[in-house]
Amino acid sequence: MTPRTSALTLLTLGCAAGSSTGGSTGDAPPPATFSSAVRVGVGEPLDLAASADGALLVVGTTRGVSLYSADGALRFTVEHPARVGSVSISSSGARIAAADQDGGVMVLDDSGARLWSAEGLGRSNVVALSPDGAQLAVGGSDGMLRVLDSTSGDEQARVEGFTSELRALAWRPDGGAVAGVDWDGGLQIWSRDGVSRLTGAPSPAYELVWSPDGQRLAVAGRPVVVLDVGSGEEVARFLPSGGEVQSLAFSPDGARLAFGLDHGKVVTWAPGEDTPTAVGRAPTNSQAALVWTDPDTIWATADAITRFSVSQQRAVGGLPVVNGVTTASLRGDELVLGGNHALLRRSLSGQTAPTVVLPKTGGITVLGWTPEGALVTAEAAGVRVQPDGAPVGPTSRGGVGAAALRPDGRAVAQARVTAEGVGVVSVVSLVSLEDGRTLWERPPTKTRANHLSFCAEGALLLAQHERVVTVMDARTGEPISEHEGVSTEEDVGMSCSPLGDRVASAKPDGRVTIWNPHTGGRTRSLTQFGDRDVSKLAWRPDGAALAVAVRGGAGDAVLLTDMGWGWRSPRELPGLTAANIVHDVRFSPDGSLLAASIGAGPNGGRLIVWDAAGTIVHDSTTPDASLFGLAWSADGEVLVGALLDGTAVVVRVQRGGK
Repeated sequence: MTPRTSALTLLTLGCAAGSSTGGSTGDAPPPATFSSAVRVGVGEPLDLAASADGALLVVGTTRGVSLYSADGALRFTVEHPARVGSVSISSSGARIAAADQDGGVMVLDDSGARLWSAEGLGRSNVVALSPDGAQLAVGGSDGMLRVLDSTSGDEQARVEGFTSELRALAWRPDGGAVAGVDWDGGLQIWSRDGVSRLTGAPSPAYELVWSPDGQRLAVAGRPVVVLDVGSGEEVARFLPSGGEVQSLAFSPDGARLAFGLDHGKVVTWAPGEDTPTAVGRAPTNSQAALVWTDPDTIWATADAITRFSVSQQRAVGGLPVVNGVTTASLRGDELVLGGNHALLRRSLSGQTAPTVVLPKTGGITVLGWTPEGALVTAEAAGVRVQPDGAPVGPTSRGGVGAAALRPDGRAVAQARVTAEGVGVVSVVSLVSLEDGRTLWERPPTKTRANHLSFCAEGALLLAQHERVVTVMDARTGEPISEHEGVSTEEDVGMSCSPLGDRVASAKPDGRVTIWNPHTGGRTRSLTQFGDRDVSKLAWRPDGAALAVAVRGGAGDAVLLTDMGWGWRSPRELPGLTAANIVHDVRFSPDGSLLAASIGAGPNGGRLIVWDAAGTIVHDSTTPDASLFGLAWSADGEVLVGALLDGTAVVVRVQRGGK
């Protein structure tokens, strides 16, 4: 495969696209035609390795191998059909090796050109290049360590005697020996002088690293064990308070070890210390790999690749490679993909390099943009105007449990939640993004506000406290009405009509209630969903129709309901199968098209678009990842779907003769 070297990795997807069959007379929009769906992004990070000077970082992902500079610039991406779970790079960065989950091995040069590849080398799943790049150690589930010539792939040595799958390989810094450890803690060292065995490694064992002087080996597990290679004696151990250590790295001077603990914590520890020193917290629960590239820099790899400053004891950046993406936001040429762990900002045109936004604490979500084009995000610590704004609003009120950006982009509503006694106190306020002033603040409530949204072009604010929605005057914060019995699921419970005259609420019993936000009174109830629960609600931009995604029973479905005075029963749109799971539904800005993102289980995902007549006009597949959040461009000419692995699909829409 020829490596791709552009800033965006593009892949044409399997797609059935056509023209709308709806009429084009009168006010009806012209028929829509769709480009083939294009995949952008490198995929979920699985492993990480660095050159000796830390200037180059190679990442193994669900979609191949990517090489980055330490400043986040992408050098190249080589696409690969299987997940690449192990990568290695020579000290100079001139040679790269990778192993995939199917037992394949490949060796690349620093331009991404493939020197050779092989299948079936003992079901290989871990690789390690010697520091000079001349030799390649390969280990796999057959319990065999092989030493190969990295230029030709010829086998030079074979080490037997492991009792289980090889979990880690590491070359001595001088390149004279390679160590391997299996799942059961079996540890052997190969050199040209022969093979030696060390005892005392933990079982199960996860990772293996040499000290810079080549005198010690550290093995990750529970506990972390440091062994003297010459004597075979244990010289230090660290027992984490909970869980197992699965990744570790020596400092450049060999005095300390870095490893990841539960809840994303990265710490350093020196033998003899009772308590490790915290470096920071990654936006995930565990780290798949750690590299300590210079005295002040540690890289941690999990659902995001995070760069930590040892001296500052905090995260200071990362690579634009993330996992767990569930939302998409689009403004002009900028696409923001968001999830629980990080945000990925990228240019659709590829004119600017992708960047990553990491939360200060907890997860992070996109609220929107200011009129000047600054990105506004929310996390537990507060609402921020990126790239690095301080939290806005009264931080003494606790963490942010819900937030919404006013449609004009100049103020944000937020609900801060803090513990008080045996319960929680929630305080809803409106804060100016221009000067940080609190414009109004409601008295504390004893129930958590788990959802906020603006309505009627920002004139109303809806705050959901458990199963009760309070409608407030957004200018003053004064309550106007209340409505009870709303579903408590986030982003499912309610949706305001474009004109602000009606609110659709999903109820716990699977019904949808339409009610007046000014009075709280019910105007209509939709009950035709059988035993299926409502998962998504979306109003057509003219307010004349409501799309409802339902789950359960015979399978997920998307139904369209006429919301005019002569309303009809919801009609189910075609195309979904019993295995499909609907994650999002979005109307195009003119309301003529309805898109749905699908998770299709083992078959990956689908992006489906229907026209106003309910005819499928676009249907594309993503065989290796589920689709989640959707976003339309303001002109309706671009549709983007976010995939869980941190990539996205982009579809271009044309009207008539455009």
